[in-house]
Parts: sequence; C-alpha cells; structure tokens
Amino acid sequence: MSTKASSPAMVPVDHPLCYTSNPRSSDWTGLRTKDGKPQKADSAALLQRMLDRQDIVNLLNDYAYVLDKVMVDHAASEEWANTMTEDAVVTFPFGVFKGRESMAQMCLDAETRFERMIHMSSNMTIVFESDTVAHARSALFAVCGIDPSDIGNNFAEGGYYYWTFRKEKTEGGDEAWKISYLFLDVLWEQGNSKGLNEELYPVAAEEKQQSRVEERELPVTQDLAV
Repeated sequence: MSTKASSPAMVPVDHPLCYTSNPRSSDWTGLRTKDGKPQKADSAALLQRMLDRQDIVNLLNDYAYVLDKVMVDHAASEEWANTMTEDAVVTFPFGVFKGRESMAQMCLDAETRFERMIHMSSNMTIVFESDTVAHARSALFAVCGIDPSDIGNNFAEGGYYYWTFRKEKTEGGDEAWKISYLFLDVLWEQGNSKGLNEELYPVAAEEKQQSRVEERELPVTQDLAV
C-alpha cells in the first residue's frame, strides 16, 4: 500500500461540479434559464440535449472500457487518447498531462504494469454550459490485478472524476463530444499499486502530492451559469 502526504478527504477542485462551487440550478440542460430568469425550452432543443447527454455517457463508458482494453491490445492506448481533445489537460495523482500524444504514452507507461483492470464510472451528473460545452462529475471505482495467475490479488482505488467536454468537428465532418479537462481526485486506495501513484515519473512522490494539494487549494473561480 502506498504512503502519501496527508490531504483533505475531499478537496476543492476548480470545477463547477465540485462541492466548493456555487449551488447549481436544477436545469441540467442549460436551456430553461436565461439571465437568471426561467424560460420555456424548445422541444427540439431539449431532445438534442438528451441525445448529447447520452453521447457523453457513451464517451465515459468508452473511456473506461478502452482503458481496460489496453491490457490485451497496446495499440488501444491511441484509441483511448482519442476520447480527448488535442489540447486536453488531464490531472492524475502521478502527474499532469496535456494532449493526446502524452496521454497515449502515459497510458502505456502506467497501466501495462497490471495484469488486468476494470474501471467503473458511476453516479454521473452532467450539466450543459452551452451547445458545445458540458461538465460532469462521476465516481471512480477501479480494481487492477497485480498477479498473472491469482485473480484475488488486486490493487483497488476510488475517488471522483471531474470532467469538461467540448463538441468538435471530426475528420469526417461530423460532430463528436471529446474530453477537454479531467481531474481525478483519488480518495482511497488499497493494496500494492506497483508504483503507479508513487514513482512512475521523476518527481518524488511527496513533491507530486504536495503540488497536487496546492493546485486543489486554488480558489474556485469557474461558475456554471444555468
């Protein structure tokens, strides 16, 4: 089991769905309020929001499944990185990564140390800032096998994902939702992480953890106007 510098049980993340942000409206669509005043949403626009929400759920499911798929197909690391925008910023306990290329390499470096994995993302809250920007919070539960022959010998961790998504044009001319921001706040872990959260990258574990805590403690300035 890893040892880390102490940090709050739940920490302030600069994200509109973190507990430190202003209470959000019950209108997850972002269509029923304008300038703080209720308005009637167009039925076609509401339908599009529901379709977009399902697309984002599918994206998060793909993110988790393809990450697990890397165990048997290393080339899937690029498919996994393609769930993100080219300028995506992703923060994990062991580092901050920017862009698809660095994410694909990190995926191979970090995840192939395990024999098998299952990542689960649940308790999803998704809200829309506009037609092309959305935010989400979900709960992580991950179990990773650390022994090639004993499926009962595992490392596990859990916490919260904070997501931001952007709808972009694809090479084929269609539109697709991609992950533009991700912050993973790991709240607990159990078992041997095989160095995943300690020594994967050159900076010492204590320095990385302290840097992460300091980043979390920045004042929350982003607000979701819905």
